[in-house]
Amino acid sequence: MKAKRTFIKMAHKAARAYYSADTPADISDLQWIAVQRRIRNNLIVIRKIYGLNQKQCADLLGLNPKYINAMEKGRYYPSLRCVWLFSQLFHIPIGLLVEREWSADEAKVWSDELRKTNQFNNI
Repeated sequence: MKAKRTFIKMAHKAARAYYSADTPADISDLQWIAVQRRIRNNLIVIRKIYGLNQKQCADLLGLNPKYINAMEKGRYYPSLRCVWLFSQLFHIPIGLLVEREWSADEAKVWSDELRKTNQFNNI
């Protein structure tokens, strides 16, 4: 629960910083949509690194398989809860999911490190 509270506090802090008085709020700003797309793509990469299909991933996360499918196809954006669940289950810091989209090389490095530490077996 402590990690969940920390994540929620970080999300609130980031939102306050983004919409502070120094930065005028703009309804047409597409940055949030770009962040959501980046997160979605990173979650897809993580699922594929672990070799899971959508149903297996949904079962591990306690989510509906239809939600995972819709999220990956772009009909839904991943919720904060979904991102937090991915972070906790797959042992990936939330910053790595949000900051930028992973390249193929980064995904390979991450999967190699997971194999070395036997994290694949811990799921």
